[in-house]
Amino acid sequence: MALLKYGVLFDCEVHKSFSAKLLTVGGNCAVQEALAELNIDAESTNVRDKAIIDMAYLSQQVEIEGIPQDTLTANFLLENLSEEDHWVILEEILQLRKKRLGDTEAPMISNPNAEQHTHKTE
Repeated sequence: MALLKYGVLFDCEVHKSFSAKLLTVGGNCAVQEALAELNIDAESTNVRDKAIIDMAYLSQQVEIEGIPQDTLTANFLLENLSEEDHWVILEEILQLRKKRLGDTEAPMISNPNAEQHTHKTE
């Protein structure tokens, strides 16, 4: 478990302990479904839409101790996660990626969907 700097307020309590995981194929599907339900185009240039897209991906990669996973929606994170804590989570995901790669450099596979979200964790 890692710690958020400011934490997320939920049920009158601040929650700081979190764990990160890599985005799975199923998580990516869940993101696409959530964006469709919100009627947001993944290619949108609207600033708020882009933030919701980022939070949708993040919602599939983070668990915050004491907050039910189904509560950690894109909109919940958008309204409750500080910018600083967003970066703390992204750094944790980056470290997880590096740890999984170990000492070897794995070749990157070109994925048009992944390219637009690469900036979040690198």
